[in-house]
Amino acid sequence: MSLIRNSGIVVAGAFIANVLAYIFNIYVARLLGPSSYGILGSLLALFYIASMIYGPILSVVTKEIAHLNAENKKDIFSLFFKSIKKEIIFLLTGALFIFVVCSNILSSYLKTESAFLVILTGLLIFSNGLMNFNLTVLTGFKKYTIISKSKIFEAAIRLIFALILLNFGWGLNGVLLSYGLGYFIVFIWTQKFISPNILSTNEASYTLDRKSIYSMALNFFFAGLFFQIALNMSSIYVQHYYSSTINGYWTAGMNISRITLLFTDAVNQVLFPELIGERNNNIRTGFIKRSLMIILLITGLSSIVCWIMPDFIINLIYGPAYIHASLFLKWQSLFMILISLIQLYYTVYFSKINYSENNKKNKEISI
Repeated sequence: MSLIRNSGIVVAGAFIANVLAYIFNIYVARLLGPSSYGILGSLLALFYIASMIYGPILSVVTKEIAHLNAENKKDIFSLFFKSIKKEIIFLLTGALFIFVVCSNILSSYLKTESAFLVILTGLLIFSNGLMNFNLTVLTGFKKYTIISKSKIFEAAIRLIFALILLNFGWGLNGVLLSYGLGYFIVFIWTQKFISPNILSTNEASYTLDRKSIYSMALNFFFAGLFFQIALNMSSIYVQHYYSSTINGYWTAGMNISRITLLFTDAVNQVLFPELIGERNNNIRTGFIKRSLMIILLITGLSSIVCWIMPDFIINLIYGPAYIHASLFLKWQSLFMILISLIQLYYTVYFSKINYSENNKKNKEISI
């Protein structure tokens, strides 16, 4: 029953973090208004799409660390960890550089108040990447309680800083900064749970198998591309071709309908390392069936509620100024069922791909 128990831990963390996140979103939405909230939605959509630069690599890291953990190869893990961390920092620095260089172009396309908002979004990518790298490592070690606490901690920090910065009149700058501070502080906090597992090693004796890693990451990239286009490109499209106000309505509906993904993501997050470490097909099938039942239950109930009382939900969470968002919410909730099922398919599919095996030189390493 480890799948249900561990999923419960992650879901509980996601639920509490989600409550805090929605208090954050409601507060920000009501204070900024539909127009500025629409700009924020397009910037965050850009952020999520740009995270594809490092997201696929993080998925490979989870897979590799889950494998090394199952095989109890602590020496190889330490070497892999140090090498892949440098790789991730290089990618994040490159992403930040691109955002700085292209800030004026992106600001013009998204009709933002200033190019500085785009640069702040680039900083979000950097801090989020560092935080998620640590959470990825902890996922490989199946430290689900720590992961849940980290998500709650990040949501709480973000909310506190938003309350402070918005009251000081920082506007969108303050909102984006609150995200970045939450990510970075959690990155620092999670370091203490990883450091004890890092052995003193001779890094010169280890060669990172970049070919295998990036080959597998490419598979994750194309899967992630579908999800990012499906979930976030629509906001950028609406922002560019319609208006910030319409995008504010669209963003409000998406934020509510995407609540279910926080829970289904939790199920997939637990399922992935469980499938990697399990070779018994009957047990694997049991994991998959239970995951499917949980996902259908969560997304199905959510969609029914959104269709029965869309106006009530919008008015309760965002207020009467966002009531037109109910036109989008019903269909967006149905779309989340499809997205969740496709996520489950990819989780199972990628768990079957062979691990990136260490080359002969790395296999011969002795600490």
